[in-house]
Amino acid sequence: NGKVHIFPSKVIHATWVKNMRKEYGAKAEAILQYLLNKYEEFSQGGAHATSSLPRIMWNREEDREMNAAEKLAVLLDLRREAEKAPKAKKARRAPVQRARR
Repeated sequence: NGKVHIFPSKVIHATWVKNMRKEYGAKAEAILQYLLNKYEEFSQGGAHATSSLPRIMWNREEDREMNAAEKLAVLLDLRREAEKAPKAKKARRAPVQRARR
């Protein structure tokens, strides 16, 4: 049926794998192995499972990814809020004694 089972609960089409091998040659196996490792890491819910996932700014009201203008507005709002926040006092460091030469 033209499908190769690589991931336990996913099916990857053989044509996609063939195209990967054709385009990337010897590097294809390393790429496919990397994808398999990331899939397994994510599916097992490891501590670092989300570290490789992109963070997407979401418009919850319209259930879609924010456009560039919305993202900029959010970032500018966050910056304004940060500027309003009281500045934290820097901790004083103990004097360091330097060794004499």
